[in-house]
Amino acid sequence: MYDFKWKKSTKVFGYFCYLRSSSPPMKSANPKHHDEIRIPGLEQAFAEILRTHRRAHQWSQEELALQTGLDRTFLSLMERGLRRPSLTTVFLFAQRFGIPPAQLVQEIDDWLNNHR
Repeated sequence: MYDFKWKKSTKVFGYFCYLRSSSPPMKSANPKHHDEIRIPGLEQAFAEILRTHRRAHQWSQEELALQTGLDRTFLSLMERGLRRPSLTTVFLFAQRFGIPPAQLVQEIDDWLNNHR
């Protein structure tokens, strides 16, 4: 049975995460947590491509954040290569930039291949 009392946790990406106070910690089915799996340079590649497209549209981080519904600080962290976007976020950016998501992913892959 779940206890529905909520307690405030830490601030993440400008939002507060809330956890159930008596929920047991969940264990991943995969012994390697996703934070341990890295593709060297991936965050930086995404950061460069994101910044390039944003500047090509002459949008500030604030304007792009408003258009996508994302927090400006989260956008800033992604542009500095400090946060990874989810697949949903990649699709959202591609839609706002007016390009297919596959093109955005291809540009990231090309950047990685040219900067190794």
